[in-house]
Amino acid sequence: MACSTPYGEAPTTDKSDGPNPGGQEAGNDPTPGDAPCKLYGPVGQPEKDDDPTVEVPPFIMAVDNLIISETTPSIGTLGFDIDGVCTCDTRAGNAHGGESSCKPKGSPICDADGGIDNSFGKLISTFDTFGSFADMTKVKERINSGRQTLLVYMRRYNGRANDRDVEIGLLPSDGVRTAGCAGSTQNSDGNYNPGWCGDDAWTTVPEGQIADGTPIALANGYVNNYRFVVNLPATARVPLGPVPLEVGTPIITGKLIPLDENLNPRPPGDPPATEKQKRLYKVEEGQLVGRMVVQSLLATLGAADVSGGNDRLCQSILYVQLRKEICAAIDIARAPSLDFQSYACDALSASLGFTAQPAVRGAAYLEQLAPNDCLPVNGAPKVPTQYAPDYNCPP
Repeated sequence: MACSTPYGEAPTTDKSDGPNPGGQEAGNDPTPGDAPCKLYGPVGQPEKDDDPTVEVPPFIMAVDNLIISETTPSIGTLGFDIDGVCTCDTRAGNAHGGESSCKPKGSPICDADGGIDNSFGKLISTFDTFGSFADMTKVKERINSGRQTLLVYMRRYNGRANDRDVEIGLLPSDGVRTAGCAGSTQNSDGNYNPGWCGDDAWTTVPEGQIADGTPIALANGYVNNYRFVVNLPATARVPLGPVPLEVGTPIITGKLIPLDENLNPRPPGDPPATEKQKRLYKVEEGQLVGRMVVQSLLATLGAADVSGGNDRLCQSILYVQLRKEICAAIDIARAPSLDFQSYACDALSASLGFTAQPAVRGAAYLEQLAPNDCLPVNGAPKVPTQYAPDYNCPP
């Protein structure tokens, strides 16, 4: 059984280890031993739990930087294999003969080394022609002004380097509504800019949680040498302006850095020394890897402000070219259950990088959206335009 909301669904019982074929710190590799292409995934579950008798209280970390790029200096190429094939690598012994996991409209989009699926990352480079994706969605401005971010939620964690069974989830936030850090000032929209002192109180969107505050998007995962991994059997909705970006069945991973009360790194392996240290962790080398629903991506961009005023992208001829580029980048099915079922490709493989800082949980709050004729209604702009009659790819 599962409960559903606009922010996804969480199973009542699940042990979602997800794809684990190798990763940033060598993990399990399900690729046949003689396969030329070794599928690349996150680190696997640790062999032992450092302290299975201890659980620190639940805590959150607020994303302070959402990295919309194909590569980062610390990680290299973002992404993992998420469909069990090195697409286009037809060498003997490779899984599925290197064929695409879905039926492409034209030629298949080839994977990076290790079968890494990140068509969205490749697409981002073309956005330089139009202005960056981050600029269009104003993601940095929204985070730095305390208006919107994504919260990483952890519970049942022992606070140590290795934990075989933790729960990890995501909570969308519509801003900081009270000052928690010295120097935080209130903006004209009523939000406070975050001070990143560990005490910023980020609100949580009511529809992203159940009655007791547990995230809807939550699943069992693990921590291996401070690197956490979870595969959410749900749709994550990443706050990117008025319309969240939907990423299906995402793998979420990152490196936890335990901090002292001055927010300096603590000695690795040591348990938290104080009650406050039990919630003081930051995330480096974070990734959210999954299947980006194309209609969601078109709606996120269509409703974006392109002028600093009230002009939206769905009202601009620029939308037509962007839709063409986005629809040409479709490379995967929207759900793993549709892989290798002769299903038409209808999503983009994607990886978003991120870092996150310790924070505290504020009250439930939902921002009241400004008037916007490009908000999606039944798969189309509220007021369809000649450039965007709907938020679908052309047949």
